[in-house]
Amino acid sequence: VMVVEGTPLNLQLLRAMAQNIPFDGISLASGQEAIDYIQMNGDNLPDLVLMDIWMPNRNGFEAAKIIRGMHPTLPIVALTADVQQAESSAREVGMRGVYPKPVNREMLIEICNVYREMSKRTEEKKRKEEEKRSKNRPFSSF
Repeated sequence: VMVVEGTPLNLQLLRAMAQNIPFDGISLASGQEAIDYIQMNGDNLPDLVLMDIWMPNRNGFEAAKIIRGMHPTLPIVALTADVQQAESSAREVGMRGVYPKPVNREMLIEICNVYREMSKRTEEKKRKEEEKRSKNRPFSSF
């Protein structure tokens, strides 16, 4: 799970809440840091990105749009204190959901569990499709 949060205190709180939760995680302080990380680690993507909306350098909407362009299936959800205002913009850039701040530990676990299950189903579907394609390939000899 990648947490992208522009407010240092909120980032510290999210890190503290994430301790002892069975998810590997990375925390970043801006949308641009998230974009840079995804570009450099494209083969080792997180299962989920939790994205603050209002951050310095590049806001969450801009970052999500760029990341979705690179990896369209990577789930990105917004964390914001202004859910109603953010929902339509979040959908426009391909975010999968908008969750209210402040986030508590239970909510963090619930969000991670929902998207982990979605990720598992997506991976299983990809695996089955690949198996089906490989069965339908004609045998070729050398």
